[in-house]
Amino acid sequence: MSEVRVYSHAGLIRGLVTAGGSTGPSSDSLFLLKLPYLSGEVLTPTTSVAAHSLAATAPAGTNLLQVQLEDNTAVHFEVTPEGHTLREATTASPLLKNDTVLSFQAGYRLSVLEKT
Repeated sequence: MSEVRVYSHAGLIRGLVTAGGSTGPSSDSLFLLKLPYLSGEVLTPTTSVAAHSLAATAPAGTNLLQVQLEDNTAVHFEVTPEGHTLREATTASPLLKNDTVLSFQAGYRLSVLEKT
């Protein structure tokens, strides 16, 4: 049994770059998750039972979901938009192996199942 931590964010912000003693916007692509995060939740899936986030974990203003996995773990996942029947993760669902950021909106839910 592994833990999956999820955090909803309003979006990305453009980072400032310090180069040659001056700080300011850069033409380079440096983007960071907007903090503070809006909400967070810890899911505990097993290899036989999927875990699901609550709709409240994606409050109004949510645009991204940060997903953090424990080292050397992987999970199958499904995303369900608000107002739709929950799509439960199965062994046929897509696989996440690393920490990632997903496109997510208010009321969306995440279902995860630990990979066997």
